[in-house]
Amino acid sequence: MGVIMNYNFVPNFFEFELDEQGGWDSVDFEGCTDEIEDVLGKIVEEWVNKDYIPKGEKTIGKVWKEDGYFVVTGEVCTELGEDWNDDKWDNFEVKILF
Repeated sequence: MGVIMNYNFVPNFFEFELDEQGGWDSVDFEGCTDEIEDVLGKIVEEWVNKDYIPKGEKTIGKVWKEDGYFVVTGEVCTELGEDWNDDKWDNFEVKILF
C-alpha cells in the first residue's frame, strides 16, 4: 500500500468520514489516539486514490479485518439535495487484501 508495511497495529474495526476531495475528516475507534488516527486517515486516503473507496460530496464508512482482507462498507453522497434528507446516497462494499 505504500503508507505502512505492517498492518498488525490497525484495529480490528474503525469508522471514517471523508470530505468531497477524498481527504479524511475523521477516523474513530475505541482507544483512538491522534497518532493512529493520522496514520489510518492516510491509509484511507490511499485507498481513495487507488479507487478502492468512492468519493462524493461526503463518504462515511466502516472497516474491519476478515480473513486477510480489510472489508470496507459505507455510503457515498453522490448528489446534494435541498435538505440533508434529500441527499442521494449510494452504498458500497470492497475487500482490500493486506
